[in-house]
Amino acid sequence: MFIFNFDMKTSELPRLFEIYRKRWGIETGFRVVKHGVRIRTTSTNYFLRAFDFMLTCSFYNLWVMTNIIISFTVFGGIKHKIFIEVEIFMDLLSRVDFELYIKPPGT
Repeated sequence: MFIFNFDMKTSELPRLFEIYRKRWGIETGFRVVKHGVRIRTTSTNYFLRAFDFMLTCSFYNLWVMTNIIISFTVFGGIKHKIFIEVEIFMDLLSRVDFELYIKPPGT
């Protein structure tokens, strides 16, 4: 149920619902970054903090992209559903042995 402090025509409600749905997505995104993928540091070094922020953004974007790819694979398009929870995604990502994929120069 929505309560407003202004008059709304019934014909305007679908647009308002769409705006609230998008806002909900933004709030969810902030919550995911804050609790799911954020790298925590106590460093006061600006460059380290900036790097941590950029890495956090990269993890978040990778998580979103993974869910979009799964959605396209399963449904043939984007569905507003999370297939892999961020905690599971970060756990799986932490288990990847990147040394298997990166070969040192000259090998």
